[in-house]
Amino acid sequence: MKKVQSKNKRILWIDLLRIYAMLEVVSMHVCSCFSWDDLPDFDRKIIEITGQPLHGCVTFFFLMSGMLLLDKKPNIRRIWTSRIPRLVAAIVIRLALIVALMVAVAVTGCIVYKHPFPVEIFDDFQGNDNMFLYSMIGIYIIYPFLYDICQDRKKEEYFLLLSLVFSVIVPILKAFPTTSFITSHIVGQMEEYFPFGIPLIFVLGHWLYRYVFPVLERFNKWLLFFGAVAGVILNILIREFIPVLAASEVAYVGFCELVICVPIFCFFGVVVSKWDIKNDRVKNLISHMGENGIAIFVLHWTVINFIRACGIMPDQGHFLIGRPLWTAIVYLVSFWLSLIWEKIPVLNKVIK
Repeated sequence: MKKVQSKNKRILWIDLLRIYAMLEVVSMHVCSCFSWDDLPDFDRKIIEITGQPLHGCVTFFFLMSGMLLLDKKPNIRRIWTSRIPRLVAAIVIRLALIVALMVAVAVTGCIVYKHPFPVEIFDDFQGNDNMFLYSMIGIYIIYPFLYDICQDRKKEEYFLLLSLVFSVIVPILKAFPTTSFITSHIVGQMEEYFPFGIPLIFVLGHWLYRYVFPVLERFNKWLLFFGAVAGVILNILIREFIPVLAASEVAYVGFCELVICVPIFCFFGVVVSKWDIKNDRVKNLISHMGENGIAIFVLHWTVINFIRACGIMPDQGHFLIGRPLWTAIVYLVSFWLSLIWEKIPVLNKVIK
């Protein structure tokens, strides 16, 4: 395969995958603005099914990062002087935007928050959104160690196997009453805190690109497409017929999201990478949207809260229509703000 660092390949599928992942993030947060209380059971079921392909946005980011970073020798100096400070700056800017919005909301008297002001700030600071950025900082710190492992295929596959056991298999066994007794006595709570979950995905992205993509290129593209669809269907079946597994967050995240993300990631890497986009304007737009992913990530939640504070976004409504509509609006507004962000030299360093 050609190197993914080539500009054409990067535009054709890596940036498209970044856009898809960011749309997932925005869609999930828009989803939290709609009320489920008055929805019939059938509508809730349809929403859960249509939302399945939106799982695993963070998984996509780590698969992409591992594929790109582990294929080249790490620059320790650049990691500590550029990459880590950039993520820390993104966290600080995001927190500052949330605080500024909350102050504005409090001053105008338009209260849209459930908890006292300091509690909302604390919840946002330690929330799942920032956990993605915190995890990325941790990955950068151990990146040289992972790079050394990936230089030897056997070491890399042993690492993936060990990570899979503690991050996926053990939590699955613990989810079932018949096997939870054994696993709990052997490893206790260790698998819930075992640090191989994110590194597993990070290294898996590199392994898939280097060893699996060349094999998959021989298959018909429709087989890969149906493989991605099959991953979504399998996830739905697990949720429906194995509720004990779906109820375990550690097991669900460890297994079900990989079932969805890996086939979709392979489909993008093998099929979408062959797309030839002729229009330069479209290429530039895709490139910009992909490159500004961090800025969009930082800005989108502020955009959502601002819209809600203005009383525009409904708490109820036709969910299946409202969710995609507001997802598109929030994403496009966030992207437009990221273009303004680009014009400010200090902020531009954070997203590039």
